[in-house]
Amino acid sequence: MPEVKKQKKRKAFKIKQKVFRASDPLLSVFMWGVHHSVSQLTHTTIPPLLLPSDFKAFSKVSIENYNFNSDNMVAKFKFKEYCPLVFRDLRERFGVKEQVFNQSLSALEPYYESDADQAREKGHKHFFSKDNRFVVKLFHSEEVEFMHSILNDYHAYVVERGGKVLLPQYLAMYRITVSGVEHYMIIMRNVLASNGLRIHKQYHLKGSTVDREATDKDKSKTNPRLKDLDFLKDDIKIHIGGDKKKEVLEILDSDVKFLSQLKIMDYSILLGIHNIAQVDIIFVIIIPFEIWN
Repeated sequence: MPEVKKQKKRKAFKIKQKVFRASDPLLSVFMWGVHHSVSQLTHTTIPPLLLPSDFKAFSKVSIENYNFNSDNMVAKFKFKEYCPLVFRDLRERFGVKEQVFNQSLSALEPYYESDADQAREKGHKHFFSKDNRFVVKLFHSEEVEFMHSILNDYHAYVVERGGKVLLPQYLAMYRITVSGVEHYMIIMRNVLASNGLRIHKQYHLKGSTVDREATDKDKSKTNPRLKDLDFLKDDIKIHIGGDKKKEVLEILDSDVKFLSQLKIMDYSILLGIHNIAQVDIIFVIIIPFEIWN
């Protein structure tokens, strides 16, 4: 009888994909959290109308002994999302697709505007998605309470205006706990980067000349954020055409009335200028930058 050789079974294995990797553990957890949140909402039925309870709702997850990507992912962390259905609806109102939102913020490591350690020392910082579509502002628990106090009115106003506002476009709000430290953050659309044009010059305008000039240190940066006195000294004139001027002024007037109703007065505008081939023809993009310090 001929001898039958037994063949060894070979196990196919999949190389572990290194995702949610970042140089800062906080950013790693942030990337994981955004992906987790969007994935959960994908399997959630979105109601046609939001209820008052949706503006108080939250979802949270606590991870312990989490070994996935342990090089940069901490073993224990917590992720909390505020009002997930409300912000999901706001993203839709502002035309932000869930896939784009998830991909931009979780596929590649976000980056800090300045050195991470420097930013931590200041206690107040921003970081950006790798593709610059979104900006994430880190703030304090008091500002989370403030956002909760205006969120119902803000959402109603965005719905009423069909998303055509020059207010910051708030897209999500989280609390991330890493190594026992709580980090609060809100995600906004980075409007100056949304059209793909390079911004050569930008001004942060508050309508005041008191202490409103960029410092020499600020001016030495690659793309400094100049202020009101710089705008006047540069003798900038904005020409956007009659129809566009009427549209912008109407939106600004409506936004200001809305903020006045909420008794909010800290209101500023970020003006971005794209210079075509270094000639005098410019595209101007105007967007209010923030409604608190």
